[in-house]
Amino acid sequence: MRMQPVTRASAALLAVVASAGPVAADDAPTAMFLNVGGSIGVGTTVDGKDTLGRDYDPEGTLAARLTASWEPPPLPYKEPKGYRVGGAIIPEVTLGYLRVADRRTGDVEGNTDAFVTVGGRLEAQLSQRRMGLLEVSARGGLYLAGRVGALTDADHTPLLELAVGEYVYLGDRVRIGGEFGWQRIFGEQYQTFVDTPVARAPWRDGDGQYMSFHATVYVGWRL
Repeated sequence: MRMQPVTRASAALLAVVASAGPVAADDAPTAMFLNVGGSIGVGTTVDGKDTLGRDYDPEGTLAARLTASWEPPPLPYKEPKGYRVGGAIIPEVTLGYLRVADRRTGDVEGNTDAFVTVGGRLEAQLSQRRMGLLEVSARGGLYLAGRVGALTDADHTPLLELAVGEYVYLGDRVRIGGEFGWQRIFGEQYQTFVDTPVARAPWRDGDGQYMSFHATVYVGWRL
């Protein structure tokens, strides 16, 4: 059965993101950031079975991501030296492209789908000026992220993603970062076998809900 609560949650979160900007501790002016990155991971069906009840072996996953977010600038350095810590809730929208390296077929088209998610990051922003034995200066952040959305397949299969990550600024506008995430795709599981001409991604073949763990690296810049 289609996961209607997840679809309703996606619509509700999209409305919140559309109507609310980032919330920062010091109400700093905000700007749009763009992140471009890629993910690599491993996935399988939630119950470890396909629609015929056979074992579904774990397989590799790849994804490309373009994320737009609205957030305050990096924290200014404390002069002449010291630490600064801030917090923010960051709304974001992601366009992605997911590929499952299904061993059952070499059909790339049947194993890929684009996806769209909306969500946000609960973020701790950090800044240090000339601290430590080497008197290092650096700025960055740590965050927890939650995202809901859907694939662009015919059923618009809903998905949920949770992640933890961090980033470091290179100057005032450019940053590099990474995150570790968990993604769940709420595909239907067929109760009877449906013959298809070639095996496809599990959410297309009725193999049920699918989940993956992935690592992402990205580069971002402030517009």
